[in-house]
Amino acid sequence: MLAEILGWISTGLTIISFIPKGEGKIRLINGIACISWIMYGCMIKQNPILVVNSLVLVLHIKYFILNRKTLIK
Repeated sequence: MLAEILGWISTGLTIISFIPKGEGKIRLINGIACISWIMYGCMIKQNPILVVNSLVLVLHIKYFILNRKTLIK
């Protein structure tokens, strides 16, 4: 039951991440969604969910590291 709730929360966060304007906001919310998907994937023991969301999260982190000077302004 808890896993299903987390799955729905993850789904909602993913959808919400496409609403804001600005790449940084989209990536931040989607990064949070990725973290919740990773937790969900661990709970239901599904490696494809873990792998894809871990890789997407790495890409978001890379974006924030490479653009940290621009984002601070």
